[in-house]
Amino acid sequence: MARLHKASLGLPRALNNLARDAIIAAAAHDLDLVDDSCAKRAVAELTAHEQGQPALAGA
Repeated sequence: MARLHKASLGLPRALNNLARDAIIAAAAHDLDLVDDSCAKRAVAELTAHEQGQPALAGA
């Protein structure tokens, strides 16, 4: 959660979007729990998007 909070700069909408993306990452990898690797994927996706890079397919 701290990773998502830091990446969102504490902005509620950004935090919500990152949390949603972490949940999607967990589901995509058939995980029962959202762990730090899911949070890392969500932050990496956001960072790539902000830098105009393509999304991380299958990361």
